[in-house]
Amino acid sequence: MAIRKALIPLAQAVRPPRRAFACIAQQTQRPRTPTHCSARRRTQTRDASTFSNYFAELKQAGRSTYKSAPIIFPVGLLLVLGSLGSLCYVTYLTAKVQIEMANYPESVGTKLRRARYFTDHDPDAAQAMKAYLAAIHLAREENMAALSDEVLGIWVDMARMLEKNDSIPDSIVVLDNCRKDCLKWVEENGNAEGMHVHRTRLLQHAIEYSHKIGELYSNKYHPNLAKAEEYLTWAVETSLKENARREKEGLKPGEGEYFTRDQQGAQLEALGHHFEERDNHYYASQLFLQALMIKPTQDCHSVVLMNNLAASISQQAPPPEPGMAPPSPKQLRESGEAWAKRALEVASKMKPPERTGECDEGCAVATHNLGEFAEMAGNLREARERYEEAHSLAHAIGFGEGMAAAEEGLTRISGTRARKSAPPARQETPPKNKWAALW
Repeated sequence: MAIRKALIPLAQAVRPPRRAFACIAQQTQRPRTPTHCSARRRTQTRDASTFSNYFAELKQAGRSTYKSAPIIFPVGLLLVLGSLGSLCYVTYLTAKVQIEMANYPESVGTKLRRARYFTDHDPDAAQAMKAYLAAIHLAREENMAALSDEVLGIWVDMARMLEKNDSIPDSIVVLDNCRKDCLKWVEENGNAEGMHVHRTRLLQHAIEYSHKIGELYSNKYHPNLAKAEEYLTWAVETSLKENARREKEGLKPGEGEYFTRDQQGAQLEALGHHFEERDNHYYASQLFLQALMIKPTQDCHSVVLMNNLAASISQQAPPPEPGMAPPSPKQLRESGEAWAKRALEVASKMKPPERTGECDEGCAVATHNLGEFAEMAGNLREARERYEEAHSLAHAIGFGEGMAAAEEGLTRISGTRARKSAPPARQETPPKNKWAALW
């Protein structure tokens, strides 16, 4: 027993430790070179763990901060986000202005920026007019062409500023002078060799200015419907004549692009609304039909045109033609009803992203018009159903005007008698920045 106890320390000293055996085993084994996949897996695991820990710590810090300051922390976070949003917006505006002013000399661009500031951001008509006139004077000193897009753009901005400040007559004068200058150049130099590109550009500007002048003359505060009709008609006729000339003679070298079909349709539609407001539904329906036919494809605005066409056809009084009996009110009503149903059919086929708010409002207007047609025919049961459906559609999209019209129809047919001849609703084109569309 005593000998065994004496030999134990000696055996422990002779036997290497287990870690030594592990090291010897590793040295005798063939070294393994990690593959790309194994190395990539270890790297991904480490990165994921790092980011997970980072977000976990950030989340924990946010919770602790919110607990210690439940009011100040959200307010501070909103202020930071608001400051970042404001910084991005200011950067966007700065870049936009710099791009717009890239074609102007520095002296002209400085005055034009000042004029636009007093037009859009801090309205001051006197300061804006002073800056616009200074910009035009400096443009002449810099020898900028008087009929260049840049100089004409200054005059157009001035007219826009005058319109915003309710100086409609002055705005009309500015635009009409630009229109006359463009037409004078076209008449004198439009057919010269190498001038076709400028002819196209200035003729388009003249048509655009005439279109805008017609809209200004239709202003409810300064109406002059005769003048509005004159300028709108000239714009449509000139545009169609130039389009017919191009189709007949072909494009001349350097003529460039002309109005698109959608733009020509917008000109026809504007003149149609003018005749509609003057209760000349016969001419209005012809113009709405032309605007619809000229569109290259059907879209949600086609639904608007169909609704307006349905309303105008049902109210028109066609002039008598030799040897032909005029259509009866029943025939006109049935024709209007067919266009309203066609509007519903087109709107139902539109899917996002092609489907816009015009389709939704168009469904409500077309359904309301069908109720009007049923009421005119004496079918009060169908009229009630249509009005209730139109009210439901309008309520679903927040279309207040449609809801009011449907409620008026329901109230009317709930009385002792329904009206036999009622003007159907027409769909208003959604408000747009007309200046941005034209200029």
